[in-house]
Amino acid sequence: MKTKLQTMLTAKNARKAEIVKGIEACDSVDEIKRFSAELEGLNAEIRDLEAMIANIPDETEARTAAVTETPEIVKTQSNTERKAPAEVKTDDSKVYRSFGEQLADIKKAAMGYGVTPALEKVQRSAAGMNEGVPAEGGFMVQEDFAGNILKSAVELSPLLSLVDKYAVSANSNAVYFTVAHETDVSAHVYGGVQAYWVPEADPITPSKPVLKQERVALEKLACLAYATDEMLMDASFTGSFLMNAFALAIGRESEAKIISQVVANTGTVTVAKESGQAAATVVGKNLLKMKNALLPSSRQNSVWVMHPDVAAELPTMFLEGTNSDHFIYMPENGISVRGYDMLFGRSIIENDFCSALGAKGDVILFDPKEYMWIYKGGIQTATSIHVKFDTAEQAFRAIYRANGICKKTFTTSIKNSSVARSSYVTLAARA
Repeated sequence: MKTKLQTMLTAKNARKAEIVKGIEACDSVDEIKRFSAELEGLNAEIRDLEAMIANIPDETEARTAAVTETPEIVKTQSNTERKAPAEVKTDDSKVYRSFGEQLADIKKAAMGYGVTPALEKVQRSAAGMNEGVPAEGGFMVQEDFAGNILKSAVELSPLLSLVDKYAVSANSNAVYFTVAHETDVSAHVYGGVQAYWVPEADPITPSKPVLKQERVALEKLACLAYATDEMLMDASFTGSFLMNAFALAIGRESEAKIISQVVANTGTVTVAKESGQAAATVVGKNLLKMKNALLPSSRQNSVWVMHPDVAAELPTMFLEGTNSDHFIYMPENGISVRGYDMLFGRSIIENDFCSALGAKGDVILFDPKEYMWIYKGGIQTATSIHVKFDTAEQAFRAIYRANGICKKTFTTSIKNSSVARSSYVTLAARA
């Protein structure tokens, strides 16, 4: 009997594989529904057979039982009992071969054709639930696709790749972190820790740090992209197109967030313009004073971030000398003989989210490791056929939860100097 049941199980698994192929190749709504209904019933029968096989200890006992009674192979179950996640592929880690394939299934669901078993499986796995799909056509992107979108966003964004990044756990929506309130290091460090030279047998003077707790909460970053019906017919092209679109949009808006927060931070030093300096200009002394205002501990990791219009002024920028003027800029493969542009030995990142030439924030010098970026893994995508119905376009929306914060919100004084210093420095407006 056990052999007979195993033979039947093999046949039903073979039929299951045929149904899965049929669903993947099918474009008809009625056929998809028919296949899905058959697959649901078939999975229930397979589970029954597997349970029966597991309860038969050996072939001899099975033969004895077969003489006296006929086994009930297919049990009658209610619809509630039969409702279970439909198995689509044997590889649980990757249901879809490409992002475009999943988007095609999301489109079918939005058009009312029903949720395919593959899409239902990804949703349940991502959400950690046994049933249910978010309202209004929202579906979680398969984990490896979501990871690739985030990875591409970081790679496309020089700033996002440099800052201090942390993934937030599934049960958290904010991060608390502690920093030393170090406003003066002339006599002590970490806000109060001091070392003393102590004679033999003399007591040691105690000291302690001053700590400050900060909180950063997740916010929602969303982007919207359109794909025509013709594009959706080519799953590979559509997947690549939308992954790049989402990654570029997420990367750029993340950069805008970082730049605006650094400029507005209460701990950012703002260097004043030179006396008599013309409006909408940057001169060599501006940059020299910005370099001097950066904390020595932050110089090794620091980068220049400036608007492309500011970068265009660099080749002609110089410092006035006693016998001759000195150019301060080292262009790529020029004076610097390096693979990137440099200014005072630090690399330059051009970004159009910086302020316009002459406004505060058009040029920034800061330590990206003193900026914290938190994010919650997983990108959720939703779709609508109604937004661009008249042009036969499908709207896909991606939501990414993240936020950032400057770790220090105060400036620091050093010994034998009256210059306020920080890990973040910008230039005052030159209007």
